[in-house]
Amino acid sequence: MTPTIPTSTDKPGAMTGIVLLLCAILIFTCQDAITKHLAQNYPVPFFLMIRYWAFTAFAVAYAQRSSGSVKISIRSKVPVLQVIRALILVIEMGIFAVALALLKLADAHAIFAIYPLLTTALAVPMLGEKVGWRRWIAIGVGFIGVLIVLRPGMSVFQPAAIIPIVGALGFAFYAILTRMVSHKDDFSTTFLYTALFGAIAVSFVGPFYMSDPTPADWGWIGVLCLTGVTGHYLLIKALEYAPASTLQPFNYLMIVSAAIVGFLAFGEIPDRYTILGAAVIAGSGLYVIWREHIRGSRASRKARAEIARPR
Repeated sequence: MTPTIPTSTDKPGAMTGIVLLLCAILIFTCQDAITKHLAQNYPVPFFLMIRYWAFTAFAVAYAQRSSGSVKISIRSKVPVLQVIRALILVIEMGIFAVALALLKLADAHAIFAIYPLLTTALAVPMLGEKVGWRRWIAIGVGFIGVLIVLRPGMSVFQPAAIIPIVGALGFAFYAILTRMVSHKDDFSTTFLYTALFGAIAVSFVGPFYMSDPTPADWGWIGVLCLTGVTGHYLLIKALEYAPASTLQPFNYLMIVSAAIVGFLAFGEIPDRYTILGAAVIAGSGLYVIWREHIRGSRASRKARAEIARPR
């Protein structure tokens, strides 16, 4: 999440944003459960294409409302980066859908939770950011958490567990590109490009995987589209009330909600290694977020001191 929507930092507003984010997390988790069911029975490009069509309709409506015209929102200062970013996301979504089909919901989310750490690491070569030794250690500890979940070399290791790592790496690149375009384009432009060019890309592939779902599964596909639109709407509203830095730590609750929904929907029970590894990954990520907050606060104080210094 890298919004460019004006945000409020007052406590009542921040609390509203947190509540909206928690609702979005629950909806996205239910969405992943539906994706898991569909991916186990139908080709991923098929229902991903339909989902993106619904996503695009929502993005066009949002652009029309926020900027007054889709023609205005489609004007980007960095169109190439916007298209690349959109393509990376649609590929990542396809990869993660496969991971959900092959792994327990909690396992897939526990491994995928490494993406904020990957984003921090990639910010060094791609954005020129400086990462101190404390955060590098936290990143290393986070990878140890992934190894705890994966348990390589043990008989219980699943090669499919590598898939969410690839997805997390793709999402980290997507997050970096989002930071880059957010300095050039407003939110409605970025949101529209994400949906529109993702839909165009998957529409080139989806027709080759057309399927004939049962009436019940057509209903689930409809619910999948609805959860996608509702989840994104709640996320946008959350970012209107609270800054991303306030909301980011709560994203790790997705692991908890995935474990609960995975148990209720599929009878999946995460083992002790998944719980321990997820705790290590989440703890590392929260530490990195805290260090980035400290670093940002110091930079802000230094900037204010420079402004106040007599000339």
